[in-house]
Amino acid sequence: MKKKDMFIIFAILALVSLSDGLLYNFQELWMVDNLFSVKTISVIYSLCSLLTVSVIFLCSNIIKKEKLKTFVAILLLIKIICIVFLYLLYKTGMMFLIKFFIIIDYVIDIEIYTTIYPMMSIVDKNDKAYAKKDIVYNSFYYFGVLLTSFLLGKTIFIFKINYNSYLYLALIFAILSFVMTLVLNLNKYLKKASKKKNNQKLIIESLYNDIKHDKISNFYFLATVANQISYNTIFGTIILFLTTGLNMSAKSASNIYMMLGIMAVVFGAIALAKLTFKNDYINIGIKLIGRLIFYIIAFVSGVPFLAFAALAYAKITSVSYSHITEAPYINRIDKDYQLAFCNFKEMIVYLGKSVGIYLCGFLIAISWRFNFLTAAIFVLIEVLLRFKAVKLYKQEQGETK
Repeated sequence: MKKKDMFIIFAILALVSLSDGLLYNFQELWMVDNLFSVKTISVIYSLCSLLTVSVIFLCSNIIKKEKLKTFVAILLLIKIICIVFLYLLYKTGMMFLIKFFIIIDYVIDIEIYTTIYPMMSIVDKNDKAYAKKDIVYNSFYYFGVLLTSFLLGKTIFIFKINYNSYLYLALIFAILSFVMTLVLNLNKYLKKASKKKNNQKLIIESLYNDIKHDKISNFYFLATVANQISYNTIFGTIILFLTTGLNMSAKSASNIYMMLGIMAVVFGAIALAKLTFKNDYINIGIKLIGRLIFYIIAFVSGVPFLAFAALAYAKITSVSYSHITEAPYINRIDKDYQLAFCNFKEMIVYLGKSVGIYLCGFLIAISWRFNFLTAAIFVLIEVLLRFKAVKLYKQEQGETK
């Protein structure tokens, strides 16, 4: 039964990510069609990330694990409504409403993704399942990106495919994910855990009291912030980075981003199955020190091809080694705090992401070289923090054996 229920959760995730790939790949250019400037787009996405922090905090304290399935279903329903309104608002000039529904959809989508692993951990909690979650999401996301690139400009019957057409396709898969959520049954697993006493304190407050002196979690969270600032200084508005910064066409930018995403999924799967070394410092080095070297080369040289090489390396390694850099620090937390910890982590993620996205748009307007310089500084900070977290984690594991 566990395999069946895990399959359903992965199916929900796959359908959501496919919808996301269709919806978000050209969203930046969809906004340009609606007369938003590059700077305005980066500010909107930065604001989205900041608001996500508040919503995650609120949900962490309101939603208990017994209500996770219902919570996800409600979120999906709100997402469906947002997509419908955005589809109808295309080129209406109603910029305030467009901004409103983009922000609501963004925040809701992040909370859906954040809640997936806590649902999985109710059924079965392990490091590889966490890594598979990232691989499944990215696989279907980039399949959605592939569809957008393939269909752009084509005519199906009498309908010409444009940026707005993708919202209609995204809506279909969002509805299917909602239906799959209704099929999921977590009650049998929740009954086993219902005998534990219920803590009436705010769960985030309880979690914070438990981890505020936990050096491992503190280094992990600081590394997460550095990671998000570094990564999103380049990838925060990636299609605009490629089209405005590196002068690519919209279709070329989409095709390249899609191919890099597919390569990231393949490399992530290989790293999980065959390319994980016993020494975690080596695993982290492959992912992060390689980025640092490429970023420095891109900044110093100023050559677009080397900038693309740096961008490609960062993207290809983006899905890999989450079972080393993320899962151990999440799975060391008690199941009762899994949702709270994942939410707290995502609050940290989107705080860092908001800074990175803002810097991305701001620095593109000056020179893309400064995007790579800033990314290099923060990835260096991340490497030092992750090495420290690994050292403390290994010491803890040695003490508990």
